[in-house]
Amino acid sequence: GMGGAKICVGPQGDLLDSIKRRSLIAVTFVGDTAVKLHASAVDGRFEGVRDVMERAVDSFVLNV
Repeated sequence: GMGGAKICVGPQGDLLDSIKRRSLIAVTFVGDTAVKLHASAVDGRFEGVRDVMERAVDSFVLNV
């Protein structure tokens, strides 16, 4: 990566704890338009829902 640090700043400029998430993404194209399915879970729960998320992402189809 490019390095650096991730911070989360609240609406009053205060620093908030960041919540680590893990994601799976699928992208398909309809003509010139990209359509994205983004599934994510909190890091501590990811392994428990990973199979369901992978099935959802792997089966992503857009019928137009």
